[in-house]
Amino acid sequence: MTRVMTESRKDPVQERKQKNNFNKLPRLFAGTGMITAALGWSEKLYASICSTFAKKDEFLSLEEQQRKKKISELAREWHSKPDELFWNDLANYVSDQNNKTDLTIHDQIRFMNFTIELVPEEVWIWDKAKHKADMVARFIQLYKDGGMRTEAMYRCVSLEKYGDKTMPRHVAADVLRYALTEILILIE
Repeated sequence: MTRVMTESRKDPVQERKQKNNFNKLPRLFAGTGMITAALGWSEKLYASICSTFAKKDEFLSLEEQQRKKKISELAREWHSKPDELFWNDLANYVSDQNNKTDLTIHDQIRFMNFTIELVPEEVWIWDKAKHKADMVARFIQLYKDGGMRTEAMYRCVSLEKYGDKTMPRHVAADVLRYALTEILILIE
């Protein structure tokens, strides 16, 4: 028994379309690269910091476990407050020199994580990734202008608008989390 193999030919129009699509890939990646440049490196830095926070409790020192518990309690205690009071209480807490537990930048990032977990997520869409990056930059500038103190960001967060909307708490916490990550890595 003899097998005859026939070569199947592709439609020339189809081949041209595939080739044109292939030629568009560099432009697509370049456009995506601009968005990545705006937020991508920040997300990578944030992910590396998150891995620190993702440690199982049994691997945390007793002091770290107590700090984590205190931060969780604060987020839960203030959870039912309106946004303006919530952020104002956090600003007062980080600025109070009499606190037995100063919140480090790491602690404040953890606080933002707890805040995001506690708030039922509602849909929020940024028109452009650059808008989120601009908001992060705005909070970093508030930090710098406020004497390199995070309380300056928290005092203004409830007043910040995106278009004509106030950012919901989980969105504000997410933006602040990125800002705190950049502060931790780039400034501190």
